[in-house]
Amino acid sequence: MNIAIIPARFGSKRIKKKNLKSFYGKPIIYYSIKAASKAKIFDKIIVSTDNTKIKKISENFGAEVPFIRPKKLSGDKTKAQDVIIHAIKFLVRNKIKFTNVCCIYPTAALIQPNNIKKGLKKLNDGWKYVFSACAFEKSVLRSFKINKDKRVKFLNPNYINTNTQDLQKTYFDAGQFYWARKNDWLKKNLYLLKGSIVELDSKYVQDLDYKKDFKLLKSKYKKLNKK
Repeated sequence: MNIAIIPARFGSKRIKKKNLKSFYGKPIIYYSIKAASKAKIFDKIIVSTDNTKIKKISENFGAEVPFIRPKKLSGDKTKAQDVIIHAIKFLVRNKIKFTNVCCIYPTAALIQPNNIKKGLKKLNDGWKYVFSACAFEKSVLRSFKINKDKRVKFLNPNYINTNTQDLQKTYFDAGQFYWARKNDWLKKNLYLLKGSIVELDSKYVQDLDYKKDFKLLKSKYKKLNKK
């Protein structure tokens, strides 16, 4: 049995009420719920929220909201995994049987059902943890920072003299979905498990932290949905 859990709190600092922000005529959380539904692999799609408005909207789109998340798990510094653990424990207490859990972010408007299914396949192939990722255009192995004394400091000194074309490909978390088995979520540090990725094309990936990101997201969505 597979469960999707969408963590959607009401508050957000940089983009106000981000999870309810209108996106092509619908609250942005709609697109995550729709993708989970279209994947046709979930026995339940659950939204974990601290807000009754998000609860009502999510239920109208077909998700279940069986509890209101406590305020102590709804702050700016709350970790997504702690929210998932809270939801898992609620479901276990209510005798809901399930094995696999997919955390889907509520602002993943570019998420594709087929990629969610690819993540489940990898999980079933033996990986402990599978998440969406995208390759950097250029490897970050020669990245550097500027110290307080204004001097350059390479983060990986071993690669200073390595030709760019010889650098290993590097990736970043695409922030869309995260698969793991129920018991592995409860271990609290998924990154220490045997993990793999579903690699996404950059046209399907866009962070949503600032207003300029929202404009980029709209542009990418429009290009992907041209008829």
